[in-house]
Amino acid sequence: MSCLHLRPASTTLFERPHRTIVALSGVFRPVAQRALRTLPACIAAVWQAFCQLTSHLHRR
Repeated sequence: MSCLHLRPASTTLFERPHRTIVALSGVFRPVAQRALRTLPACIAAVWQAFCQLTSHLHRR
């Protein structure tokens, strides 16, 4: 194919959203990875607080 070959309009319509999605995923991927690393610690802390609270309420 030569450089003068015209691409179909559907390809052009696909390329812009694809580039946008790739750029946004590059921005949000580190945020999501950090959240996945800290999520188990947050869940453990909430679970510990919940267990302490229920234990305290049962003793009353």
